[in-house]
Amino acid sequence: MKNVTKNILLLFVSITLFYSCEKEVSRSPIEAPPPTDANILVESSPSGAEIFVNGRATGQYTPDSLTWLDEGGYNISLKIENFFDTTVSVFAVKGTTKKVFVDYWLSPRVYGKIQVTSKPSGVRLFLDGSVTGAVTPFTFYGLIPKKYTVRGEYEEHRHAVDSVVVKSNTTQRINLTLVDTSLWVSYDVLNSDLPNDFITALEIEDSGTKWIGTSEGITRYDDVEFVTFNTGNSNLPNNSINCIEIGPDGRVWIGTLFGLAIYDNGVIENVTFNFPGVNIGVISDIKFHQDGRVWVGTEFGLLILDNGEWELIDRNNSRISDSFVSAIGFNAFGAAWLGTTSYGINYFDGVGYTVYHKYNVEDLPGNGISSIDVDQDDIPYFAHTQNTFRGDRGGLTKYVNGEFIEISLVRHSVEIRDIWVDRNNDKWISTGNGLELIKGGTNRQYAYTDLYVGEYEGIITSQLNTMDINVARLGNNNDLWFGTNGRGITKLKQRKINK
Repeated sequence: MKNVTKNILLLFVSITLFYSCEKEVSRSPIEAPPPTDANILVESSPSGAEIFVNGRATGQYTPDSLTWLDEGGYNISLKIENFFDTTVSVFAVKGTTKKVFVDYWLSPRVYGKIQVTSKPSGVRLFLDGSVTGAVTPFTFYGLIPKKYTVRGEYEEHRHAVDSVVVKSNTTQRINLTLVDTSLWVSYDVLNSDLPNDFITALEIEDSGTKWIGTSEGITRYDDVEFVTFNTGNSNLPNNSINCIEIGPDGRVWIGTLFGLAIYDNGVIENVTFNFPGVNIGVISDIKFHQDGRVWVGTEFGLLILDNGEWELIDRNNSRISDSFVSAIGFNAFGAAWLGTTSYGINYFDGVGYTVYHKYNVEDLPGNGISSIDVDQDDIPYFAHTQNTFRGDRGGLTKYVNGEFIEISLVRHSVEIRDIWVDRNNDKWISTGNGLELIKGGTNRQYAYTDLYVGEYEGIITSQLNTMDINVARLGNNNDLWFGTNGRGITKLKQRKINK
């Protein structure tokens, strides 16, 4: 047999215009037959294209050689995700290796577009984190097929981000809606590092740092970042926060569902008690007396810290009407108003107790008290809990000249969550039907709802995302913060309502 030198013919196919295959191809791989000597080397840029022969998947990807072909004509198809399909016809010749090279980048049809619109218009655009210098409306041209992330930024608006997959010869459309934060700003688990959207407590330091209680720990927010402390990363005794109080020395006192803790210089320490037979659990309220003592309401009585020693006052050693002390307030003379969960209000002057409940006070809204605060005119305000089983309708009262006066709110809510008197002697009433304001001095009433802010008919449009308000506090820059029951926390800048 003669020795025959086999000449290898290299066929270089450069494709400049490609056409997508309309015909479906099979992805069932061809069973690999024994090698033959009619070969096709298939390459592409980019590589990694799936190779099909006459519409059947080979299970091979570029670059690779088809070494099992008989002599004859073949349709070689290439598929890359998001690129258009390409087919090349090749005649395989026995004793040769033909080379097929497909350069996708030579065709303008390989590139796609992203058309971006926004509300408002004029939004600055970032593409995959890079500054583009473009503003909406704008179209990005010449994009290679892949996933892109578009970010839009606008002054006094929350940024918006969207992602889209660009495919060959197509235009993808993105519409960015940026929330106006010039007046209202909302924070929740979706746009911040809040651990939970159910805000149970809120206090603000003189520095402006916010302390936010949730059912998943306490969060410190300094207007830059949210840092959450919980049982997993601190000595917090329980993750369910009931109350927060900032002491005169700057330490933060934290009442939980099961225990008391103190935050001091970045560290949380659990407070322990030694009362035989009493396991202090629920901490319902914390207040600092004018004389420097700390008063803590619990389910087992009133705790008072005096010169480093704790004293427990309960039904066993005093004439207090109920051991479950739910709320605390002090008048100008240092006497205490103590609310209980079931047996009304106790006035303690340091010597004895005077008890007020619906059985000795005509038409009192209820015996359960959820919140107490005393204004600068020395008038105490009481939130009475609603309890249909006991016949307690709930509502708001104040005690003036020896008489309890019920206050009808603008929204007629009887589900009072919290009372807070600010430095302006304004009374903020958090309810299940919005936030209410009673102005100091004038006693004019305003409502903060999910529709409006103002006196009855409304003065400015609201962006509150719920009527269910648990707590409200005024910041040192006059911003008003709302802690909601399931929708995170909302800030209203500068309280722009009529005074």
